[in-house]
Amino acid sequence: MSNTGIAFYSKEIELLEKGPKYNLHHKKKNWLTNLALEAQTAISLLPTIDWEYFRNRVSGHLQKLKLQDKTNAQRNHQSEHRTMKSIQTKLKKK
Repeated sequence: MSNTGIAFYSKEIELLEKGPKYNLHHKKKNWLTNLALEAQTAISLLPTIDWEYFRNRVSGHLQKLKLQDKTNAQRNHQSEHRTMKSIQTKLKKK
């Protein structure tokens, strides 16, 4: 029980204990495509002799990000969003 008289589950308490400045991670569906396009725009501002080198570097980093995005971290963030919604619902009812 909290000071509000609302009973919270352990996952809700864990999320609340992260504090008011904690940021729930959220990525838009096409974030990786946008990042690739922004990188291409930035590369096009470089001298043409450097384009291929930086495209290869960016491509490698984008592939790593794509693999990382499919890990448990993404599922954990979704879980945090569900927990946050649960907290919000309880607070609105009270």
